[in-house]
Amino acid sequence: MKNGYIRLTMPDGSRVYEHRQVWEDAHGPIPDGAHIHHIDGDPTNNGLDNLAVVATDAEHDQAHGGSRRWKGSTGLSTRPKSVYMREWRARKAATV
Repeated sequence: MKNGYIRLTMPDGSRVYEHRQVWEDAHGPIPDGAHIHHIDGDPTNNGLDNLAVVATDAEHDQAHGGSRRWKGSTGLSTRPKSVYMREWRARKAATV
């Protein structure tokens, strides 16, 4: 796992993110520049019903309430990454 996202090793040895593979298996290729968004914010919940395609970085940021980016990166939020991660872990723990 990298950054909380599950990676798969394909038969040819290439590595892919599981959520992207799940989406492509069901819907075909992901359009250039598009992202696959985890609706519940949990990067390990790769059920098809929890995935949505978003067309742009701005749309992806909006899907996260403007909180996807953190201080020091390009984006809308100036919240430190540690605050974002603490909130994500709390949401994840609440669903268990």
